[in-house]
Amino acid sequence: MTAPLHRRLWQRLIEDGDAGSTDPRFTATLDAQMLYWTRLPAESRALTAQQQDYRFERTLPVPVENLHIVRSRLSDGSILLVGIEPGQLRTHLTQRSDVSEATWALVPDRIPEHLASAETEAARLGLNLLHGDFEPAHRRQARQRRNLILSVAAGVVLALVLGGIERRVTAQRQAAEALRRQGQDLLAKTLGPSSGPVPNAALLTQELRRLEQAARSSTAMPLDTAQVLQRLWTTWPADLSAQVATVSLTQDRLVVRGSVPTLADAERLAKASPTITAGDAVFQAAPLQAEQTPRGAVFLITWHLQAAGTKGGAP
Repeated sequence: MTAPLHRRLWQRLIEDGDAGSTDPRFTATLDAQMLYWTRLPAESRALTAQQQDYRFERTLPVPVENLHIVRSRLSDGSILLVGIEPGQLRTHLTQRSDVSEATWALVPDRIPEHLASAETEAARLGLNLLHGDFEPAHRRQARQRRNLILSVAAGVVLALVLGGIERRVTAQRQAAEALRRQGQDLLAKTLGPSSGPVPNAALLTQELRRLEQAARSSTAMPLDTAQVLQRLWTTWPADLSAQVATVSLTQDRLVVRGSVPTLADAERLAKASPTITAGDAVFQAAPLQAEQTPRGAVFLITWHLQAAGTKGGAP
C-alpha cells in the first residue's frame, strides 16, 4: 500500500470511526441472500448485545453462537441484525478479487424487501462485516494508532491539569508564608525582638485578653459593698438565731452560708430578702439550698445581680 493510501485510510478512520467508511473506494458489498436477517423492535435497545443475539436465534436454523453478527440501529429505534457463518465469510473473501487490504467495509448490497423501509438504507451502510476477526489489518492498526494518540493526548491534558493545580497550591503556600512573615515583621516592629521563651504572637494574644478583661471591668457597674451588706442585715430577722459562716460579694452575686436551728428558719431567712437593692444594683434571690443536720439546718442563699436603676428592693 502506498503512503497516500495509508493517509486516506487514516483520514477515513478519523472521520467515520470504527463503523466503516461509506466511501465506495473503500467499501465492498455482499449479496444479501448470503446473510441471516432480523429486525428487533425499539424496546430491544434496552437489551444487551447477547440478549439481542438470543432474540435473533429464535428466527435462525443454527445456533447464534456459530454466527458472525453485526447490527445497526434505525431512526425509529429498531435494530437490524445480520449474521453469517465465519467459515462461509472467510471462504467468500478469499474468492473476491475486489476485496483487498485497502477495503474498509463490507456491507450487504441491499435490505430484504420484508425488512426494508425509507430509513433502512442509512442503516445498511452501518452493517459492516469487517470487524472482529475480519477487521482489515491496516484499519486495526489505524484504530490502534488513533486510540494511542487519544490516550497520549488525554495523558498530556491530565499532566497539564495536575501541573496547574500544583502550581496553584505552591502559589497559595507562598502567599500564606509571605503573610506569616509580614505578620511577624509587624509584631517585631510593634513589640520589638522576642527576647524570652514566649513568642511575640503569644505575647500579643495575652495583651489582647488583658485589654478585653480591662474593658469588661471598666464597663461593669461599681458596687457599694457596705451598702449591699447593710441592706441585707436590715432585712435579717432579729429574733432568729443564726450563725453566718461566710459572706461572699462579687461583681455579679452575693452568697451567704450559715446554719439555723431548723429548715423552717432557713426558709424564713430566704423569704425575708427576696431582693436586695443598693443604689443602682438589684440582686434577686435564687432558690434556697438547705439541708437538715443533727446540729441544725445548713443553708446557702445566693442573690444574683439582675439590673441597674431598678428601685423597690427591701428597705
